[in-house]
Amino acid sequence: MPPLTIDCQTATDICHCCDREYPVSRGSVFRQGIPFALYMAGMHGCHGDTVVVLAVAVPRPGEEPTAVTIRIVPTNTQFQMQILDPETSPWRNHAYLGRMLTRQEALASTLKDTFFEIADAVVVSNTSVNNYLNGLTR
Repeated sequence: MPPLTIDCQTATDICHCCDREYPVSRGSVFRQGIPFALYMAGMHGCHGDTVVVLAVAVPRPGEEPTAVTIRIVPTNTQFQMQILDPETSPWRNHAYLGRMLTRQEALASTLKDTFFEIADAVVVSNTSVNNYLNGLTR
């Protein structure tokens, strides 16, 4: 399958837990130059942790987009990713992302591999996200 490309815009949001402002990188995801998904990556750990909370939304023709939230944390050798339930997502009220799948629904979804492919592309290709996860920015 051809590799994904992304674009990105920088914004900020306010954490509902600690009321601090944090950076957000968001944009479109492209396959062969054709947009087919959206993402939002919040770079913030309330308690000093390095955490990216990523929302991925994939539109389907004639249907509401399908979305998931993925928590990404660095380890010494890799980035660990975990699908979260919608109620823990800071993006749960962003209606344009579509219906947020539960963790169980996402793991059973035919889009599961696509969600993780997009997450990989964001981690590798989005300089802000990559630098944050690698400890180069806070």
